[in-house]
Amino acid sequence: AEVLDAAMDLVRADLAARDEAGQPVRSVVLAHAFIVGGEATGSERSISSGGIETAPASAFDGVDYVALGHLHSPQTLTERVRYSGSPLPYSFGERSHRKAVWILELDADGLGSVDRVDLPVVRGLARIEGTVEELTTHAAFSEYEDHYVSAVLTDEVRPVDAMRLLQQRFRHAIHLEWRRPEDDGGLRYRDRVRGRSDLEIATSFLTDMRSAPTAAESALFERALASVQRETESTRTPASTVDRGAA
Repeated sequence: AEVLDAAMDLVRADLAARDEAGQPVRSVVLAHAFIVGGEATGSERSISSGGIETAPASAFDGVDYVALGHLHSPQTLTERVRYSGSPLPYSFGERSHRKAVWILELDADGLGSVDRVDLPVVRGLARIEGTVEELTTHAAFSEYEDHYVSAVLTDEVRPVDAMRLLQQRFRHAIHLEWRRPEDDGGLRYRDRVRGRSDLEIATSFLTDMRSAPTAAESALFERALASVQRETESTRTPASTVDRGAA
């Protein structure tokens, strides 16, 4: 916060000089900073510098109003220190935010009044979850048809062309992920495959990508793996032997 403190010292010195010269002015400071008491949404970038990530609102003492940027939701830290937030949401984590601006009036004594004006919602954001069939047919999701949509699919098998299917109903679907109900995303890949045969791993992969293999496909897997095994064994270098009789 040393850089911010140094900058504000210069601002206060300039204001004091104007007062001494009989030319007082109203002062509004614009700053891009993370001030103590502000609540982040998770979509803001880190702005730490020199190990300092936050500064107190008192750093701005001595000015009439401080208009802050960085956090994406409108927030009041003190009567004179506020975030307006972003005019539009930057992530689905902001889907519950109501965007706004602050309209303020300065009079001869400094800050006169501050009013919040909510901004119109151009298009809502929604995060929905279910199988492709549920999301594309159930009436419960009708209210989100004109929203920007982030969908989490819970089908047992990864659906083919899922985004195209979703966009037939949700024209503004822009994010998609697949999560099987029993999936444990915390397990690393090597933990998930430990102790499983090559055939089991190949079968599981095909099931995830499309659907369970048919009997003919399983037989093809077995023949292919057996062929690889034979080829691997045939290319191994035999252990060298020593002819003792020739020694």
